[in-house]
Amino acid sequence: MLRSLVGSEMCIRDRISTASRLRSAKRVEWMQPRDVIEHLIRTLPLGKTSTVLDLGCGTGLFTLELAQQLGNSSSVFGIDQSVACVRRFEKDLKSSEFRDLAARIQLVHCADLEEDEICCPESVQLVFMADLAPYLKKREAFYSKIRRMLADEGHVVIVEAYDSQDELQEDCYHAGLTRQHEMEFKLAKHKVMVFKLSRPGRQHEDAEVVGRVNHFEINKSVQEKDHVRKEDAKTRDAKRNKRKFSFAVIRRFLERVGLEDLMERFLKKGFTDLDSLRTGLSEQQMDHLGITRTRSRDLLRSCRLVDEDYPPGRAPKPKPKPKPKPEPVPKRPAPVVVQRPVVNEPSPEEAAVEGWLARKGLPELTQVFIEKEYTDVVTMEEMGLEEEDLDYLMISDPRQRAVLLGQEFGSTPNVRPMETNSGLREWLAS
Repeated sequence: MLRSLVGSEMCIRDRISTASRLRSAKRVEWMQPRDVIEHLIRTLPLGKTSTVLDLGCGTGLFTLELAQQLGNSSSVFGIDQSVACVRRFEKDLKSSEFRDLAARIQLVHCADLEEDEICCPESVQLVFMADLAPYLKKREAFYSKIRRMLADEGHVVIVEAYDSQDELQEDCYHAGLTRQHEMEFKLAKHKVMVFKLSRPGRQHEDAEVVGRVNHFEINKSVQEKDHVRKEDAKTRDAKRNKRKFSFAVIRRFLERVGLEDLMERFLKKGFTDLDSLRTGLSEQQMDHLGITRTRSRDLLRSCRLVDEDYPPGRAPKPKPKPKPKPEPVPKRPAPVVVQRPVVNEPSPEEAAVEGWLARKGLPELTQVFIEKEYTDVVTMEEMGLEEEDLDYLMISDPRQRAVLLGQEFGSTPNVRPMETNSGLREWLAS
């Protein structure tokens, strides 16, 4: 019994000491609550009648600054699951120092922030959390519950240490919250991260459904970071191996010419230009390396790096001479194609009509007969043409008509004389 009483008393003392540390001078120096809240009010669209929720408020390090800088019309809810912190905060609000802020702050004790329902207004413009993520077991579900409390233009501000911001950002993305990098604020050991709704107006959807909005974006960014990290590692390893190889070649060269004591200068200056050693060092390069002895300068100027200085099989291959470009072959002019007119040979019927009309002395009527399809010469010879045929062919010239009808031009038709026509004479007399 005595042991249990001592244990409970020690537990109460630990809670009281924890509550006192939450607003200590050292923590104020780390967190800078006044600068953080001033930055948020200047950056976020918070109105004069804003409703703010401070989850895990503790003894009111940020809650007091929010109530003081937002104004009299705003409402600040401080919620914490520690009884000792809430009692200490209530006691501080009754003091003369914070008595004017007591009307704007409402303190709520919640036994379990993750499982219990948080009592607050329907729409909240700002949800503030500082150093709360390490105490959450199911952060994604908790952030989904926070999302359902926000208004359409609401924001979530999370103050956490630098080493946990990547995991926290991924949990917020899956919960339907998008990070706004341009509104963030850096501290000495913490970072102020700002999130907003991914899909305003749809806060009450399931977290799994909303989380798919940015799931592809998260995977893509992770893959891009891994790819860049692998490329950087490969490039770094390649540069390191190249430097080792160059220094090994330079060491063999200096040992061959008897200047191995200069290797330290090459290493100190990071000189790895093997091409200069193959052609001889210049005066500027030797000045850069700090070589002042005349003998050493003469040797480096006259001696050349050869293939024996390279490890076996590692000597550079001579560059192949570029092949001469073949002279361009002059292009031949394209042959000129002469297009001859296409002559359509007449059919046998058309040739027969043309010959028949030529014999009659009327070759100019050939096209007329062909267009009207009068090409049966045998029938026209046996039967002859009549007046109706010539009218159909639209031949109006008297000479042409007479020739085609088989008459002489200018002759009159054969008519019996009136003397022999007794009937006509009698009719005229009567």
